[in-house]
Amino acid sequence: MVSRSESEKSSKPNKNNRGKKSLSAKSQQALTQSLLENSPLITWTVDLTLKVSAIIGAPLSGMGIIPEKIAGTTLYESLRKPEDQALINNHLQALAGKNVQFQHAYRGLTYLIQLTPLRSPSGEVYGVAGWAMEISEQNRAQGAMQQNIPTEIHPMDETNPPRFEDLFDIEEIQKIQDAFAEATGVASVITDIHGHPLTRPSNFCTLCLDIIRKTPDGLANCMRSDAELGKKNTDGPIIRPCLSGGLWDGGASICVGDYHIANWLVGQVMDDGPVEDKMLDYARQIEADIPAYQEALGEVTRMSRSRFEKICKALFIIARQLSVTALQNAKQARFIAERQKVEEALANERTLLQTIINIIPDSIYVKDIMGRKTIANPADINFIGAYSNNQEVLGKTDAEIYPTDTANRFIGDDEWVIKNGLPLINKEEYIPRFDGSSRWLLTSKVPLRDLDGKVIGLVGIGRDITDRKNAEEENQRLNSELEQRVLDRTADLQTALKELEAFSYSVSHDLRAPLRAINGYSQILLEDQSGQLDPEGKGHLYQILNSTKRMSQIVDDLLKLSKVTRIEMNRDWLNLGEMAAAILDEYEMRFPERHVSVDIDKDMQVFADINLLRIVLENLIGNAWKFTSRQELAHIEVGKTVLEGTPVFYVRDNGAGFDMTYVSKLFTPFQRLHTPTEFEGTGIGLATVQRIIARHGGRVWARGETGKGATIYFMLS
Repeated sequence: MVSRSESEKSSKPNKNNRGKKSLSAKSQQALTQSLLENSPLITWTVDLTLKVSAIIGAPLSGMGIIPEKIAGTTLYESLRKPEDQALINNHLQALAGKNVQFQHAYRGLTYLIQLTPLRSPSGEVYGVAGWAMEISEQNRAQGAMQQNIPTEIHPMDETNPPRFEDLFDIEEIQKIQDAFAEATGVASVITDIHGHPLTRPSNFCTLCLDIIRKTPDGLANCMRSDAELGKKNTDGPIIRPCLSGGLWDGGASICVGDYHIANWLVGQVMDDGPVEDKMLDYARQIEADIPAYQEALGEVTRMSRSRFEKICKALFIIARQLSVTALQNAKQARFIAERQKVEEALANERTLLQTIINIIPDSIYVKDIMGRKTIANPADINFIGAYSNNQEVLGKTDAEIYPTDTANRFIGDDEWVIKNGLPLINKEEYIPRFDGSSRWLLTSKVPLRDLDGKVIGLVGIGRDITDRKNAEEENQRLNSELEQRVLDRTADLQTALKELEAFSYSVSHDLRAPLRAINGYSQILLEDQSGQLDPEGKGHLYQILNSTKRMSQIVDDLLKLSKVTRIEMNRDWLNLGEMAAAILDEYEMRFPERHVSVDIDKDMQVFADINLLRIVLENLIGNAWKFTSRQELAHIEVGKTVLEGTPVFYVRDNGAGFDMTYVSKLFTPFQRLHTPTEFEGTGIGLATVQRIIARHGGRVWARGETGKGATIYFMLS
C-alpha cells in the first residue's frame, strides 16, 4: 500500500505469527459495532421506502434520540419540519444512485452528512447508508482561522512550509493510528505528501510487506497505487483497489488551510468477491514465491466492500478533524513565534531605553498617582545628593526626600499635572540641597496614562542649569557694565563731536574774511598795477585768485557738511522721481549746450527729510552730470530696485567711472579719484551724501568701472 524505508522493515509481522488466522466474521462485526457505538459519527441505513433499518452513534444520547424508537420508522415520520425537507430530498437522490454530501442544521448545531447508495452484487440500489458528524465548532474555528491563513500560513510556502511532524506529537498520533487499525482490522500508516512514512505501520499484512514489495514489479505497482491514494482530496476519502494485486486501500488527506501536509492510508483488505484466482495470477506475473504467497493470502483481513467504505469514511472524518487541529496548531505555533519575536523586541527596547535613561545626564524619574517614585535614574539620585542608589529612593515621596519647602513646591506641581492632565514644560527652579549647596533645575513634567487614557502618574525630566544661570548672571553684569561704558563713551563722543562741529563751523566761518581780503587785494593788484607787473607776476596773481576761489568752495562745502549733521530732521512722504526731474531741469537750463538723455522712475515714494534728500540728489545728479561731460552720448538714469524685500534707489551714468580698487575712498571727505585738471570738485559731496543717508538709518554704496560709468545706490529705513 505505502512505500517502505529500510528502517521500517523491523515493524513487519513476526514469522511466528504467520500461521495466525484472520479475525472471524463474528469478531470483526463485534469490533465494527464497538467502533461505531463509540465514535463521534452517527451512522444509519434506510431502505427504498426511507424506513430506518438501523441507527447508531455516541452523539445520539446527547441529542435525546433513542435508536430503538427510530428503527422501523420512516424519515417522513421523523422529519416533519419544513427545513427537514432538504434532508429527505438528499436521501431520495442517494436512492437514485448518487453519492451526496452536505451540511444540515439541527437544533442549533451543524452536521456534515454523507449519503451513499447501498448496492446488491448485481449493482442494484436497495437502500442508503448515511453518516453524520457535528462540525459546528469546527466550522466556527476554521472560518475564523481561514481569515488569518494568508498572513499566518501562506508566507511559509516560500521558505518554511508547515510540516505534520512539527504540528503534532507523533507518538500520540501513533497511538490513535494503532487503535484505529486494531479496532477496524485494516492496515494503517501516515505519510508525508511524498510518500515517506511519518508513523510506524500498524497491522501491515505479510503479503504486501514481505512478498509483493520484495519483487521489482510489485514494488513499482505499490508505489503507483500509493501515489494515487495520496492525492489531495477534501471532498471525501479515496477508495480503490491496489494496483499491486487488487487488495482494497483507502486514503484521506490532512491539510493546513490550502496546504496538503500528510496522508492517512488504510487498507490491505480483501472483499467478499472471488479475487483469490486473480491475485494468484498476479503472483505469477510478478514472479513471487507462490506457496508463500498463498499462505500469506490466507492471513489477509476480509470484509465487505460496504464495511470498508464505512471505515474509510470514518477515517476521512478523523483526518478532517486532524486538518482542523493542524490549522489550530499552525496558528498557535505562528502566534507563539510572533509573540516570542515581539517579546524579544520589547526586551531589547527596554534594555535600550534603560541604557539611555541611565546614561542621560538629566534627572529622569517616574511617579505614581500617590507621588511615589517608581523610577529614578543615576542622574536623579546624584542630584538629590542624599542617597547612593535608586533602591533607597524608590517608593518614597518628595516629602521624604527633599526639605519641606522644596517638597511642597514639587508636590504642588505634581498635583497640578495629574489633576489637569496637562504637561508642565521648562520650569526654572532654585533647589537647595542637603549638603547646603543650591542648584538651578529646568523641570518638565508630563502626565503618564494607561491604555484607557486614565492618568496614573507622571514622568519628570530635570536638567541642571546652574552653570548656565551663573553664566547668564555674569553676562548680565558684564552687559550692564558694557552698557554703562557705551553710554559714557557715547556722551564723550557726542561732546567731542559737538565741539568739533562748532570748531569746524567757527574755522570755516572765520576763514571767509581773510579769503575775501586775499581775493580782493589780488584783484586790485591786477586792475591797478597790471602795467607794472611782468607776465610771471600776473600769473602768480591769477593762481592766488583761483586758489582762494577753490578754498572758498571748500569752506562752503564744509559748512554744508557740518550743517547736515546738526540740522533737525523732519520726515514726510516725498517723491524722489519728481525731485530728480526738477534738479535735472535746472542743469539743462544752466548748460543748454549739453545734450544728455535722461531716464527717471517717476514713482519713488520715500519717508524722509525733504531738504536733506534734495542735497543727496543734487550731489549724486551733479556728479553724474559732471562725469558725463566728456561723453558724446551722455546718459543719466535715476531709478529704483529691490534688495531682499527693501527698496533701493540709485543714480547711474555712463561717464568716466572709477576703479573699484579705490571704492572705499569715495565717501571719505577730501578723497578724490580724479585730479582737479580732469574734473573739478572738493571731495566733500559723497561724504555729505553718506552722512545724510546714515541719519536716515540707511546705507550707501557704489559700483563702477573706469571709462564705463558709475552707479551710486542708497536705501533708507
